[in-house]
Amino acid sequence: MNEGRLLKFMYSPDPDVSAILQEALDGWVFGYSEQVRSLDGLSEEGVVFTMGRQADIESTKAFIDFHLHLFCGFSLFPIDSSDIKAFFGSGSLYRTLSVTGPEKELGYRLWHALKKSERDFSASNLEIKSVGLTIVGKDMGFDDVEFYGAIAKNFASNIFLPNTCLFDDGRLGTSLQLHFVLDERAKPDILDDLDCPAFMRNR
Repeated sequence: MNEGRLLKFMYSPDPDVSAILQEALDGWVFGYSEQVRSLDGLSEEGVVFTMGRQADIESTKAFIDFHLHLFCGFSLFPIDSSDIKAFFGSGSLYRTLSVTGPEKELGYRLWHALKKSERDFSASNLEIKSVGLTIVGKDMGFDDVEFYGAIAKNFASNIFLPNTCLFDDGRLGTSLQLHFVLDERAKPDILDDLDCPAFMRNR
């Protein structure tokens, strides 16, 4: 609902995270985001996001990317701090992925990207806990937003967090930004020896 005019002040007291943040901002094309070195004297007309060190570098990058996509354009979904806390609290690792292509193929490409990501994560003994989907680009109808959301929601076992970053600019195409919250796959319950065939006991 902010139409991308809400200035985001991005702050990190960690020098390494600050460097990653600056690299992300250097490639950010939608504006209204800047890194600050101090929280003193900031304008009351913006919102402050503190960027902390996450479990690994990729998680830190994904965490920053998620916050850059908040309030970056017209949003149909009012996401607040409790939503963000619950989303990232649902797992321990974070990843992000962009899905692009012709609009007629975007739904299929989204499903294919999610399915491939699910397999890749599973091969690393990880499972998808929550999925964030940000639709970026030109304005679109709510039916289209729901269509993409319905695809992504099926891959979230915990939280699905939809977001839009839409602009009144016909020159923009549509892209989809995925944010994954992951955790180690739960180990299967070990059956009591009494419930196991003799040849499987103590293996």
